[in-house]
Amino acid sequence: MPRDVARRATAGATKVGGRRGRWASGAEGGVLTDYRSKTRNWIVPLLGKHRLDRLSPEHLDAAYMLMLERDLSPSTVLKIHRILSRALKIAERRGRISRNVASLVDTPAVAPNEIEPLTREEARRILEVAASKRNGARWSVALALGIRQGEALGLLWSYVDLETGVIRAWFQVQRLA
Repeated sequence: MPRDVARRATAGATKVGGRRGRWASGAEGGVLTDYRSKTRNWIVPLLGKHRLDRLSPEHLDAAYMLMLERDLSPSTVLKIHRILSRALKIAERRGRISRNVASLVDTPAVAPNEIEPLTREEARRILEVAASKRNGARWSVALALGIRQGEALGLLWSYVDLETGVIRAWFQVQRLA
């Protein structure tokens, strides 16, 4: 049996999730943690029994429907689809599968979120409570700049220009699981 045929024969026996983590080599930090979590909690339990070469668009449709029935938000299902699509794209490029079935599935529709800003009174109450807390400055800065808590924690003096009044929230601090 030629080497390429033998490789393809054994490659097809790989199950979904059987080589997980190898396709996420460019991810780091919170992104990698999120990929691993979604793979462990959703992709492998719902699709892990299927061989890569026998995975069909119908398998993905059924998995996505089940996720939505279990009250996963459409945006989370879309993230899972993107993770799976990326993994299958790499498997296709490496000759483990002949086609990426995720590209044959309509992605879950996500309605845009309407952001509801705080009222002045709500903002005042937050600032009053923050003033009495040890880390209250973080809350005040985040509220004033409209940045996330992790971004407020990631601020360094080198990102603050007092002369121009510019603050650059370039990094964020995240808790590692």
